[in-house]
Amino acid sequence: MNEKIIETLTEKAYDSEHNEAYLRLENKKTYLLGLRATITNHNQPEYFLDATFYLCTDQHRLNIPYLKEITILVETLEKHGYIISCQEGLCLFAEKQITKDNNRREYQKLKQHLRCLPTTEVTC
Repeated sequence: MNEKIIETLTEKAYDSEHNEAYLRLENKKTYLLGLRATITNHNQPEYFLDATFYLCTDQHRLNIPYLKEITILVETLEKHGYIISCQEGLCLFAEKQITKDNNRREYQKLKQHLRCLPTTEVTC
């Protein structure tokens, strides 16, 4: 992400009621990528890169090969400093704190890890 995107997101976080702003970077059939800016109690911005992985992309059947890919991917992300948690709606959430300086590099690394997943756009 370029510096202007980070600056705009930071300004929105400072202006928001909850001191937080979110930018959706990608919304695919199997995952959602986002960037979040949060203002700390010390009035400093913090940045997080996150990915939400949808475990059931087809409501009528379970895709075992896909679940195996997600398991490997989540293990890899955890090894690279992501915190993994579960969310409602059969989703896994991966989040990593980043900086203004390393945001582009971290985003590119995350995108490399996602190459194994289907990339059809979400239609809902």
